[in-house]
Parts: sequence; C-alpha cells; structure tokens
Amino acid sequence: MHFGIFSTIFVIFLFLVFSFVFTQSITASYFYLRSKDKILGMQALLNSFPAIILATYLISIWLVTSGTLLWGRNTSVVFAILIAVSMVSTECCYVIYLLSLMPLSKKGYRRGVVICIGVSVLLFGNIMLVIAATQGFTAQVFLFMISYFLPITMFLVVVCGIVGFSLAHKVSDLNKRHHLRQFSTICIVFLPFIILDITVARASIVVFTFAGFLGGSVLSFMYFSNYFYVNYNSDVEYSAAEAFYAQHNISQRERDVVELLLQGLSNPEIAKALFLSENTIKTHVRNIYKKLKINNRYQLINSMKTRK
Repeated sequence: MHFGIFSTIFVIFLFLVFSFVFTQSITASYFYLRSKDKILGMQALLNSFPAIILATYLISIWLVTSGTLLWGRNTSVVFAILIAVSMVSTECCYVIYLLSLMPLSKKGYRRGVVICIGVSVLLFGNIMLVIAATQGFTAQVFLFMISYFLPITMFLVVVCGIVGFSLAHKVSDLNKRHHLRQFSTICIVFLPFIILDITVARASIVVFTFAGFLGGSVLSFMYFSNYFYVNYNSDVEYSAAEAFYAQHNISQRERDVVELLLQGLSNPEIAKALFLSENTIKTHVRNIYKKLKINNRYQLINSMKTRK
C-alpha cells in the first residue's frame, strides 16, 4: 500500500478530526446527562458513531504501517464488523432523526423508518458478504472496504438531508423547522467529498468522505453551542420569571434561592448570602426541584425559558 507524504498529511488531518469529533461528543454527552435535553442527546449520539469510525480507521492504518502481528483474520473481522455497525448506525440515526423533523404523517414517518431500516440491513448484509467472501482478510482489504462502503453509506444520508432541507419550509413549528434545516445542512456537507471519492481514482489510504465529518462537526458544534447558549444561559426576563413562580407555586424564599442558583452560586454560597444554614438551602433546593420535577440547575434554567 502506498504511504507517501500526502497520505501522512491525511493521517494527521484524520487524527485532528477524530480529536474534534470525540471532544464534541463527550461535551454534548455531559450536558445531555445534566439537562436531559433530547437535542443535546442527539448531538452526542450523532457524534459518537463518527468518532468510532475514525478511531477504527486510524487503528487499522497503524496496524498496516507498523506491520504488527496482532492483525490476524479474527482481529480484522472484528474491526470490520465494528466499522460496519458504526457506518450503518450513523446513517440510520441521521435519517430517522431527520424523518422525525419532517412534515410527515404518522403513517409516512413509520413507512420512512421501515425503509431506512430495510436499506440499512441490506447495506450491512452486503458488507458482511464481502467479509465472508474475502479469503486472507487483511488490514489492507479492510481499509479498501471502508473506502468503498463509507461513501455509499453517507450518500444515503445526503439524499435524506436534501429532502429534509427542501421540506423545511412546510414545517409550521419554528423550532422543528430550524432543527431540520440545521441537521439537513450538516448532512448535505458530505456531498462534494463523496463525489470526490467516487470520481477520483486513488491507490492510497485517503478517503475524502472523512473530510465531511470535519465540515459536519464544525456546523454541529456551531449549532450545539448556539442552542445551549440560547436555552441554558441564566438570563431570564423578570416578567417571565414572575409568571413561572406563580404557575409552580414557588414561595418567596424559594424565589430568592432560585435567583442565586441562576447566578451560579453553590449551596454554601447561597446559604451565606441568605444568612441560612446549608441544610436549609438544600431543603429549599430539593423542594424547588420536586415542584418542577427536575434534577439540577440546567433543567431549572431550561424550564424557566421554555415555560408555556
């Protein structure tokens, strides 16, 4: 396998992309666990699969270039199955989430999900056939298989992204319309790189579709950051806060605690500011969370901002 300067630069680029995607996935996962926000959860999920694909590809490149003896048929098959599951899962998650945002009837959505799962199973079956039919399965064959199937898999995501973007104007809910346009754009960004992979003949490890993960991750990071800032910064209008307190029967003392929670103060700091014991503050916080059916201040902020 040819491994020249261009390939070396590509590997370095690939490692940087993996680092960015992995870091973003961990960050989104952390804030999802704190907020239980489905949008943040989807961000974490949609970044985890590309991170697995990138990590597996980088490891396989290392195994090829180092000539390690650890790479036998069993090891290569395990890597192949892992990458196949990651590719198909990435495609499936992107498509099903986009379908959930599109202006479809329940029947249309279910039909779309069934088609998506059917195509994914068919694609996975083809990959497994290639694995089963290949004699002397090696790391080189594995790398070739990724370069062949990854563009096909992501092309299905691009098609769904184009459809989603074209239907976004028909979505009446402004938030869903915004989410659909953003995620559709992230999907569409893969298109030029897939075209390069299909049209440009190459005899190296370079797979241009991987660059789509960088473009998609940058857009995803911008969207995720803006979404988190808008929904989880502690700037709450006074009138909205008063209506929120009245709606949930928040007492005056509990209001004082909420205002200090929104300022980012810890329980000991709140206790000192209100001249109360820390245990009393913990009791107030526990009562506030119980009334709102939440678990932490991230959910408190979001509850106050999304009050209906």
